[in-house]
Amino acid sequence: MKRICFVHLLVCLLAWCFCGAKAAGASDDVSQESLYAILSYKFLRYAQWPEEMVADEGELVIGVYGNSSAGRRYREAFSDLCRGLGESAGARCRVVDLSDPSVDTRQLKLVFFAEESRRVPQELMDQLRSQPVVLVGYDDAFLDRGGMIRLKTKRSQGSFDVDLDNVRAVGLDFKSSFLRLADQVRIGGKR
Repeated sequence: MKRICFVHLLVCLLAWCFCGAKAAGASDDVSQESLYAILSYKFLRYAQWPEEMVADEGELVIGVYGNSSAGRRYREAFSDLCRGLGESAGARCRVVDLSDPSVDTRQLKLVFFAEESRRVPQELMDQLRSQPVVLVGYDDAFLDRGGMIRLKTKRSQGSFDVDLDNVRAVGLDFKSSFLRLADQVRIGGKR
């Protein structure tokens, strides 16, 4: 049942992305970067934030970490998403490059890691793990390094895992409807 719900969500997101791309005159292909950007953004709808953050409905600031060409592609995908949000809903959204150590991480609500987690400086992970920000990545060790949501492809289907201990350690939580969609939910170090 949860696989069907996730597949339905994925199809809806692809359709939304495809229609938006066609309206902008883009190609028919939806890149993995665009898909992961949309999914990561949609995860925010299921996040339950601390009270002080609920009142702060200001600008959505998304951090993307990655020095490689993949990092540049993901930053562009998230920037495209922000432009689309601004045009459709008047939302204020921007993307910052977390490869730049001068970025103030206190303003972030979402961070996407476009690098293997072992390449992310431990100081940055420690800093992000001390504040309520949703951490999304896609490599196998991401949850073990303190990440919250790991995107993955399994038998040509998209899925994700959640480490609820890492989520709750910073005062966040996710709605149970979201957790039911996860392939695996880790609690207490167990899957």
